[in-house]
Amino acid sequence: PTTSEFTTYRLTLATAGWINNVDDLAKVLSGVSPNATTVSNSLTKSVAGFALRSFGFDPESRISEDFLRDVLSSDLNDPMSFANGLEDKRWAKLASMFNIDSVTGNITAPIQTASQLEEMQERFVSQGFGGAHISQQAKYAFKYEMRDVRNVDDFVKTKSALAFALSAFGLEKNQPDKAFYKRVLTDPAFVATLNRPDLTAFAAAFNFQADGSLPPGVAPQSQVMHDTTVEKFMEKNPGTGPEVLSVAQKYQAEIVGIRTLTELFSEENASLLNFAMSAYDVDLSKTSKAELVKVLTSNLADPTSVANKLGGNYLEFARAFNFGTAGVVPPGEFAQSTAQLTQTVGFYLAKNNVASLAEFAGATATFKSRINSLQSRADMNRSKAVDEFLKDADLFNYALIAHGLDPKKESKASIRAALTADASKAFTFLDQLGNGKYRSLAASLNFDPDGSIGTPRQAQSNSDALRLSQKYTASYPADKRPDYAKDRPTDQENLIKAESDYYASALATIDNVDQLVADKRATTYILKAFGFEANAIGARDLKKILTSNLADNKSFANTAKDLRYREMAAMFNFDAKGDTKRVPEEAVQSSGGIYQTYANYLQQTLELQEGESNNGVRLALYFARKAPTITSAYAILGDKALFEVVRTALGIPLAAVRADIDVLARTIDKKLKVADLKDPKKLENFIKRFTANYDIENGGGGAAPTSAAMTVLTGGADQGFSQDMLSGLQRIRIRQF
Repeated sequence: PTTSEFTTYRLTLATAGWINNVDDLAKVLSGVSPNATTVSNSLTKSVAGFALRSFGFDPESRISEDFLRDVLSSDLNDPMSFANGLEDKRWAKLASMFNIDSVTGNITAPIQTASQLEEMQERFVSQGFGGAHISQQAKYAFKYEMRDVRNVDDFVKTKSALAFALSAFGLEKNQPDKAFYKRVLTDPAFVATLNRPDLTAFAAAFNFQADGSLPPGVAPQSQVMHDTTVEKFMEKNPGTGPEVLSVAQKYQAEIVGIRTLTELFSEENASLLNFAMSAYDVDLSKTSKAELVKVLTSNLADPTSVANKLGGNYLEFARAFNFGTAGVVPPGEFAQSTAQLTQTVGFYLAKNNVASLAEFAGATATFKSRINSLQSRADMNRSKAVDEFLKDADLFNYALIAHGLDPKKESKASIRAALTADASKAFTFLDQLGNGKYRSLAASLNFDPDGSIGTPRQAQSNSDALRLSQKYTASYPADKRPDYAKDRPTDQENLIKAESDYYASALATIDNVDQLVADKRATTYILKAFGFEANAIGARDLKKILTSNLADNKSFANTAKDLRYREMAAMFNFDAKGDTKRVPEEAVQSSGGIYQTYANYLQQTLELQEGESNNGVRLALYFARKAPTITSAYAILGDKALFEVVRTALGIPLAAVRADIDVLARTIDKKLKVADLKDPKKLENFIKRFTANYDIENGGGGAAPTSAAMTVLTGGADQGFSQDMLSGLQRIRIRQF
């Protein structure tokens, strides 16, 4: 919606004392103010009109207060409630937008949360109001219509979602044959007989089963499927110039990371391939991905190659990339050189009738060269960095255009207020503006409330993200970890790299803890890095861990017995509400690094303290810590403590210590596979063997060790040798760091 419409709605709805219960809200939505001295009836009608039109209702039709009261006070968890029983399901959705206690009729929270307001705004646009571009209207209409789809019949009957999806995949959207597309979505064998790549891609974008239903708990589209569909539609219907420029900027930023054709043709990079195909007028409905692979791996010096035979756009397309005949970018090069990238973006921009490539490229170069000098310019001029930004027309214009704002129409005072709004406050100037473009602009520039340069809002600092990836890699046995010196990595090594790459890309899109927890692939990565199975921690507890305040002794992570909870919480950057915080300005260590240092200190201290009373415990603790780093029998022989554990466990006589070192090494190799020490279960069994023999050698008569540490090491605790063990032994709690 326009800024004024949404601002009026939001600010009026928040008027103190105006709406106190369901009766007041029913009056408002019927167009009557519950307190005309506080808010006039004309302003009330504007609020009612906004809310009703957001769900496709006619605000001019008089709706009774009694009906609205029954709708708004319905228990939406009860399928038999009044709103849920209505044939028109829009009423239940309207009721869900407000926080009314179904029993008392009182307001249970702010009348609308930020997410509810955002949905209201998007729904308003989806109905064609607010002056949004048609492509934006279609995008939001698709988003909310798909929420109501429960089977393939629902989908083909939608008002606009089917047409949106057909347009996205280049299919006929005007008067479509619904029976035909229903079969395409439910019959893979039928689709295979058609040999139509466009129909194959369309069918693959949905989760309908053969009978048209959806698997239990599965949405019609995964988030990746939805995003891909929207991206395809927006690329074909880019709308305004700034939107086209935004798509081009995204392509420029991401194509440099592509190293193989497999990556370019993957689902997650579909937007990059579509961009390039659009630039060179390559139509996937007239060819196939397999054919395009042959084009891009053609030897252009060979006149009989596929690209040379096809000629025209296909030859230009092949010349625009550097994958070679093996489909891999040569070392030291990029998928596209500067000249190739410039030409590709230029073709795309020209096709969409926006500013010339030279102008676009020049503006981009200027922005990149100046944006990071704002603080130094501010220091020189004794001003604020945000004011230097506002004074620089090139920076100001480029940033606003990139976020879909018109620099000629926007007030610099308003932009300044938006850029310096404290997003941690419950209600900021950004909320008053009511336009996501201002929020995305503010999020992209990292100004603090005082106008200086601040740190970005991130779910995880760069150093902690790196530390987590190292923990993930270390969770695999040493012989399974990536060895980048090798020419051909193993499947396991490829998996580790693929999962790490996915996590890094997913992390960049996370704005709150709910998004992270909803990403099963990312949370599996996190849990494995900390030694947990994929489903070991439920979504609810994981959210509690990640939002724990480690300065609070009673927080969820601090009261857990497993110290890994605390280490995990320390590695992330969510506030109590689950929103990302600004990354703290770190000196030498991040909070996660400080925690790890403390945990390492704790383990070393434990070894010393236990060793004072029981040398066997000290040796076992030391061996368990060093075992993953042992590479050969000689490494054991070179460390007196390690050799003592191995000698005792394997029953090697003390007299044998005087033997030749090579003989000793061969003896150890015969009795022990060093690689087994990387396996936690086999390591645990080896330490059990050591403790039993140590007890016998030292006069214990085979009695069970009495030390708490030894008990845990030999299987007395569920976790084995873990952070939880340390907690159980020492009762040390890390409260704040």
